[in-house]
Amino acid sequence: MINRSVDPQAAIAPAQETEELERGKVRAPRGAILFVLHGWGGGTEVHVNDLRALLEDEGIATLLCKADTHDGNLMWISNPNLGAGPLFPAFNIRSDFAAFIDALKQCDVRHVHIHHLAGFVSEASDFFRRASAAAGILYDVTVHDYMSACPRINLIDRSGVYCGEPAINVCESCIAHSGSSFGHPSVREWRERYERVFAGARLRFVPDVDVKNRMERFFPTVPFEVRAHPEPRTILPPIAQRRAASPPAVRRIALLGAFGPHKGSALLEAVVRSAKYRQLPLEFVVVGYTDRDEPLRTLGVEVTGKYPREQATELLAATRADFVWFSSVCPETYCFTLTSAFEARLYPVAFDFGAIATRIKAAGWGRLLPIDTMLHPNRLAEIFAGMSVPQAPAAKPYVPDVHEGGDFFANYYGQGTLMRR
Repeated sequence: MINRSVDPQAAIAPAQETEELERGKVRAPRGAILFVLHGWGGGTEVHVNDLRALLEDEGIATLLCKADTHDGNLMWISNPNLGAGPLFPAFNIRSDFAAFIDALKQCDVRHVHIHHLAGFVSEASDFFRRASAAAGILYDVTVHDYMSACPRINLIDRSGVYCGEPAINVCESCIAHSGSSFGHPSVREWRERYERVFAGARLRFVPDVDVKNRMERFFPTVPFEVRAHPEPRTILPPIAQRRAASPPAVRRIALLGAFGPHKGSALLEAVVRSAKYRQLPLEFVVVGYTDRDEPLRTLGVEVTGKYPREQATELLAATRADFVWFSSVCPETYCFTLTSAFEARLYPVAFDFGAIATRIKAAGWGRLLPIDTMLHPNRLAEIFAGMSVPQAPAAKPYVPDVHEGGDFFANYYGQGTLMRR
């Protein structure tokens, strides 16, 4: 029937199985969508939760499928609306093909939406492609980063910054010598697996045209569709004018989010050290946290710590910063915190690549710096100290909303043969 692999933190006693299976069946009038994703949190999970809320408002149930945290061969299906526990015993990707298909039918899954396969064994991409076909349902894929093209995920080589997307032989050498979170796989074989899962998908979503262009260079045989991430909006009271256009005595710079190496944490520290050494009139506040909080605090940076997502815009506005610096040293695929900067009407400053750059250009509000500036923290500190920041606009820059006009399901997924049962 179903494999009896058990997670010690989410076990289902055999006597409870019949009850759990019955409870797990979806009775939503329009069936269910199964979201496949990692358990790492971050922007992928934020986006999935936003989709789930919008779909469930329209009578479509949503289920999650995540890899076991200790064994990538195992995966769990859950319905967060019924609690954190799984609906079935774990499925083994290598042996529970038929049992997984049976579970899809029991839960009335009518569509699969693959968001991220980190944490799963490499065979998972073929497993979900084949399982969807065997169950008679279609699947879509959303690209949240560049893991499908690069096992190092963010197009950063051992230099610590953007690699420039070299020829594949250079990528093979990079992974062979520097490795990745997934070991030292062949990049060619890695991309071939993802190309199969992309080719089998009904649609392949990307959140920004910059991502579309990069992905179609990596995978020229398959097209990608741009779908901006739907986001809840924050309504702030009218914001008083902050500063004159001329530089103030001290330039206050805010950063928002969680900052690790690919988000530019090392570059942030280098810029702060440069400003402090040369006594430039700069002060920094991180609304969020980094992988080097204590060194930054020692240098005088204010680090506020983790925050609830719904408070991001308000907390950012409260910093009274002159501008917000987006310090990512790799091409971002979206950036939820940029939306907060727009809504707080704080001037965004970033490097001229990735989705952050295309969104700033589309909004007509912000400054983009040459990519190679990220290699020169002294120069960055000088730019920040002398930067002229325009007055905040009377209204926030327009941010497209894919939920405009109602009927989110039709607007986002389209009708076609999706959910056709």
